[in-house]
Amino acid sequence: MWMQTLVSLALVAGGAALVMRGEGVPTPPPDPASAGGSEEEQETGVPVITAEVAEGADDVRLRAVGTGRALKAVDLRVEAAGKVRRSRIAAGRKFEAGEVLLRVEDRDQGLALALAEARLADAQRLLSRQRALRDRDTVSETSVIDAAHAVEIARLQRDRAAEAVRARVVRAPFAGTTGIPRVQVGDWVDSGTTLATLDDRSRLLVEFDVPERWLARLSVGLSVTVVTPERPGRTLPGRIEAIDSRVDPDTRSAQVRVGVDNGRDLLRPGASFEVSVVLPGRTFARIPSLAFQYAREGGYVWRVVDARAEKVPATLVRRGAGGVLVEAELAPGDLVVVEGVQRLRPGRAVRGADVGPGPLAARD
Repeated sequence: MWMQTLVSLALVAGGAALVMRGEGVPTPPPDPASAGGSEEEQETGVPVITAEVAEGADDVRLRAVGTGRALKAVDLRVEAAGKVRRSRIAAGRKFEAGEVLLRVEDRDQGLALALAEARLADAQRLLSRQRALRDRDTVSETSVIDAAHAVEIARLQRDRAAEAVRARVVRAPFAGTTGIPRVQVGDWVDSGTTLATLDDRSRLLVEFDVPERWLARLSVGLSVTVVTPERPGRTLPGRIEAIDSRVDPDTRSAQVRVGVDNGRDLLRPGASFEVSVVLPGRTFARIPSLAFQYAREGGYVWRVVDARAEKVPATLVRRGAGGVLVEAELAPGDLVVVEGVQRLRPGRAVRGADVGPGPLAARD
């Protein structure tokens, strides 16, 4: 009995020693995922769904509200005070450049002009007589010079009288349309009185503000579209005609002017306009949004080259309905992985409808 007990103790001690050295203990099989994937994936490649890389422009559609004004606009005023004697101004009436719009009383000024013209005529006749006498050596050259000076003085007096008459006449400085008159015949007006407005509405200038971050994308001649509540449902084309040379430090924006044709005279100055303009941007790679991945070191995509996965760093530029724009070393036509990215590693074989079978399966 004691002999059996000693044998049992020896066996137990030997087993414990083996356990402590790790001998005799079965080793678990390696994890297929940690060893590079399952045997099937190692043979045929990780199944993935891919998409081709396309090109996309980083264009931005900017919308802003602006105010329209006439191509030319002026408040009509008379230069000299007086009582309105005649007015042709009426709301919506069109005038050509130089047409008489309004006259104030100028009877005294007209008489003064007539007197100055008569004196000028007398001075000119005297000068002619003096020159004839000089030619016959009857008068001296000094008499002719004095007569010539008298003509110059009379001419200046005539011009001053004519200017006084002209200052009491209001003419259209350019072709345009007058607004509602603010004075009537018989009203007393002076140089500060606004008689009416005159607008050249053949084209409208729509002015709006653009934030400074988009100014670099603007250029004179860029096409825009405008709409106005005055003409609902109608879109009008226009072009950028001017960009202000300064940024307002309070609003951090600059004023932009757009020209809109108004040959049919359907639009009015002062109306509000919604301006829409596409600001052109750089061209980037466009990929499906699912293809763009994030990691601790930044964004990336999986590109398929020779049926193997390749990790390409990428920076997100903009998201859109058609996918995302990324800045990366991708060319149009490259294949990027859209689904199946979880099991990918650099260099791992992949397979899919666009990729084909894995490299190992292709040799079988």
